[in-house]
Amino acid sequence: DRSSKIASFMIYLPTTDEERNSILGTTFWKPKPFSGNRYYAQNIINSNKHLNNKEYEEFKNYSYDPIRTKFQEDYIPLFFRSSTSWHSFEHDQKDLGTRISININFNFPSWS
Repeated sequence: DRSSKIASFMIYLPTTDEERNSILGTTFWKPKPFSGNRYYAQNIINSNKHLNNKEYEEFKNYSYDPIRTKFQEDYIPLFFRSSTSWHSFEHDQKDLGTRISININFNFPSWS
């Protein structure tokens, strides 16, 4: 996430029961205890970091555990950004069509 982001709301809009029962929601990553996960702490100035395949596998296997939200109308995740918070989107390779959601982001004002 950008360093100016404060928080996000995710409003999910599934259109089928298959989407509602899928893993199309947001995945949050909880630090594993004693894992040295500060390796993945985000530099607050350059915080929009995407992990490549090798980095992502190391991240999943050694540093963080997933917590997945359901892709259902009655779930509206709100989450705050920090220098060690991580979220992502996973899918199970099934083609379920378009993933429709409304993302509302709150940012610090930019001063020019």
